[in-house]
Amino acid sequence: MPPDPSCQLCDRPIPDGEIYARGDCWSYLECPGCGLVVLHPVPNEAELRSYYNDDYEVDFERYVKSTRRGSERILGDLSKQFPNRGRLLEVGCSYGGFLAEAKRDGWEVTGVELSETAARYAREQLSLRVFSGSLQSHLELLGEPYEAVVLFHVIEHLPNPIQFLELCRKLIKPRGLLVIKTPNAGSLIAKLTGGSWQWVYPPAHLFLYSPNTLVLLLLKAGYQPIAFRSAQGDANNNLFAFMSGIAKRSFLRSSGQAKSQLRRSLPVRIVERTCESIYYPFGLLIDPWLERRLWQPELYALASNASGR
Repeated sequence: MPPDPSCQLCDRPIPDGEIYARGDCWSYLECPGCGLVVLHPVPNEAELRSYYNDDYEVDFERYVKSTRRGSERILGDLSKQFPNRGRLLEVGCSYGGFLAEAKRDGWEVTGVELSETAARYAREQLSLRVFSGSLQSHLELLGEPYEAVVLFHVIEHLPNPIQFLELCRKLIKPRGLLVIKTPNAGSLIAKLTGGSWQWVYPPAHLFLYSPNTLVLLLLKAGYQPIAFRSAQGDANNNLFAFMSGIAKRSFLRSSGQAKSQLRRSLPVRIVERTCESIYYPFGLLIDPWLERRLWQPELYALASNASGR
């Protein structure tokens, strides 16, 4: 039996009874001190490599759509701080969708991506400067510090997020900016669906953050949080997310198997589109209300490298 983990944010032990969600061979535990949600036991390197090589899938249509939808607002935030633009680095840039939008907006862009397939697409199809592999393996090639470093759906995958963010801080100019997007464990849909929430996703998601725990993470890594926002982002609309959460909960109870994501089969796509049509008029009122309270399923944070390098 692996020992109880210690919280990386508040250094308290997390008893194995503090269950946020449980499957057949894993648990998500919630720190009683700060509320950080932690996968336990932590997968080893071989298990993670096997997952990313065999099970990791990107819905390309959804990826392109969500990238275009979210880029304008983020680039607007950055342009207020850097009206003359500058150098921007995205770590975990996937197929380069955001980098392409940033390049069109006048930024000098660079990306790093673990997936060789995605990195090659960004280089060959979008003509972007993207390196394949880990951030650590390309530090010498990245050049001078950047005005902005962007991490979209990266920190929830990292076994040592504080160490990683400290490394990123060395790549950011004094008074430069870090931009983060990550699933929001403090969202309304996460609270309603609990362990069957869409982003309870072992072994890929090692941590799940709320606004409070993300603030703690940023401060501990040497950043000054500037702004927080929540949005639907890459998640399903809230009605479909709620219904799929109920369906997954029923499946887990009946089968005892840990299934984190519904496969996007034709029937699932039909239900999703139907939910989008039904939810749309209500979402015009509900979504802005959820956003203001930081209750949408995706959390966005802007933080400064106030301490310099």
